[in-house]
Amino acid sequence: MIIHALCEHYNILAEDESFGISRPGFQKTTYHYTAVITEDGRLAHLQSHIVDKKTDKPKSSNMPLSMKSTGIAASPVCDNMQYIFGAQEEKGKHEIKFNAAKELHLELFSQSTSREAVAICKFFENWDVKNIPDYVSCYFVKKGEKMISPPGNVAFRLHGESKDIHECEEIRKIWLEANAKRSGQKAECIAPCSITGEKSSIALLHTQISGVKGAQATGASLVSFNKSADESYNLKQSHNSRVSELAMFKYTTALQWLLNSAKNKLFIGDDTCVFWANAENPVQYEEAAWVLIAGTSESHDSDSQKEGQGEVDRNVELSVKTILQQGSKGIPTTHLNPDANFYVLGLAPNAGRVSVRYFYRNSFAEFCDKIKRYHDETKIAGYLQHIKLGSLIYGTVSNVHRLRSAFEKAGHN
Repeated sequence: MIIHALCEHYNILAEDESFGISRPGFQKTTYHYTAVITEDGRLAHLQSHIVDKKTDKPKSSNMPLSMKSTGIAASPVCDNMQYIFGAQEEKGKHEIKFNAAKELHLELFSQSTSREAVAICKFFENWDVKNIPDYVSCYFVKKGEKMISPPGNVAFRLHGESKDIHECEEIRKIWLEANAKRSGQKAECIAPCSITGEKSSIALLHTQISGVKGAQATGASLVSFNKSADESYNLKQSHNSRVSELAMFKYTTALQWLLNSAKNKLFIGDDTCVFWANAENPVQYEEAAWVLIAGTSESHDSDSQKEGQGEVDRNVELSVKTILQQGSKGIPTTHLNPDANFYVLGLAPNAGRVSVRYFYRNSFAEFCDKIKRYHDETKIAGYLQHIKLGSLIYGTVSNVHRLRSAFEKAGHN
C-alpha cells in the first residue's frame, strides 16, 4: 500500500513540469564543482559552488541514471575527483579510477560528433594525473602526508556555453541507450509487478533513500534482502518483493522528493515523518496540513525541526481557520477536495535500512476532523488560544528524551 501510494504521487508530480521531478531513466544528481573545458580538451578552470559552507549548497540537475556500482565503476560526465582528475584518495586507487573513467568516456563518445562529446574525449585523452594544476589541488585537504580530494561530484561545461555537458542532447541520448543496454543484460527476473500488475523486469536492488534522520548519509533502502533466510523459491535479493524497475523508480523518486522538501517533512524525535496528498494541486493540501499541525505558516523552531517553511498562501491560512471552526464541513467552502487521499508516513533508521514506524491513510476530511477534535478537546477555559499540536508533539518528545537521560544517569535501563 505504501509503495502504491508513492507511485500514485509520482504520477501526479510528473504531470506538472513545475515540480521538476525526474522522469524514468533519470535521477536528481548533485555536484559541488563545474570543470570548464575548451573544445580541444584543456581545463580552463574549476569552479566551486560551495564558497561558504554555511549558506551554499551543491548544484543539482536531472541526469540519466548513474552507472556507479560496487567496486571501481565510473559514470559519464559527472563523477567525483578521483574518477575525473585521478586525485589522490586514502585507499590509493585514484589512477585506476581515472583510467576506468577514461575508458568509459572513450567507449561511449569517441564516435560522436557534437562539440561536447569531442571535448570530453580529448580531455580524458590529454589529462595527466601526475601533474594536477594548482587551481584543482587547492581544493584538496591534507591528511597525513597526502593531499586528499574533497567529497562531491564534478560536472563539465564547455567554455563559452551556459549549459553543462550533461544537458547536451547527444550526450544524454548515448547515456540513456547505454543504461538501457546494461539494464537489459541484467534483467534476470521477468514477472507480474505486484504494484502495476504488468509483466516486466523485476528490480533486483532498490534505489537507496537519503534524508532519513539517523540513517546512513549515503542512503538506505526501504526494500532490501541480504540474508539467505529472507529468500524463497530461489529468488535472490529484491526479486522477492516483485516490484518492477519502473515502479521501483517511481516510488523511490517520489519518496526522495518528499524527504527533500521542507514542506512535506517533520522530524519528531528519532522519526522522520513525511506527508502528502494524492490530489490535483497537492501543495495546497500539504501547506494546509502543515498549518493545521504547526499552527503557523512558519516551521517549529526546535532541534527537531530546523527547516523553514517560508510564507504560506493567505488563502490556505483562511481555509485552515474555516476547517478549525467547522472541521470537514468547512472544506467545501475552500478550494480543497474533502475526499482526497491524505497520507502520513513515519520512517526511522535500522541497520542500513529504512524502517516504517507508522503509515496513516485517510481522506483529507477525516484528517481535518481529527485535528479539529484535538483542538476542541485541548482548549483551556479562559485561555485565549488552544495548545498547538506541533508544540505538544515537540514538547512530549523533548520530555521523553529528558526522562530517558535522567534514568540513564541514575543507572536505570
